[in-house]
Amino acid sequence: MKKRFFITGTDTDAGKTYVTVGLLKAAARRGLKSLGLKPVAAGASWMEGELVNDDALLIQKASSVKLHYSQVNPVVFEAAIAPHIAAKMENSLVTVNRLDGFIKGSLLTPCQFALVEGAGGGECL
Repeated sequence: MKKRFFITGTDTDAGKTYVTVGLLKAAARRGLKSLGLKPVAAGASWMEGELVNDDALLIQKASSVKLHYSQVNPVVFEAAIAPHIAAKMENSLVTVNRLDGFIKGSLLTPCQFALVEGAGGGECL
């Protein structure tokens, strides 16, 4: 039976990634094929020609099912601010349909346990 959960929190540094990584590691100890996603992230740096977020890298590493970084974190912004503000600064349109497609595509990967971590940062413009 597949188990899928959404991890959310009220703000940046609320502990979402800590919980996500902890649950993925616990699933691995139980022998479950597990994967974690962080569809939207802000606060990233360039590594080997790719913009990456540290939290998404931790989630990728803790997953027993290995996905390409772009499947774990398809929408990433360089500025370490609320994602909706970063998107506006970068003139990037992120739609629900686009995110839904990314998430559903990654969740087609065979696994028994999946976590999707929401983005933090609820600051308003």
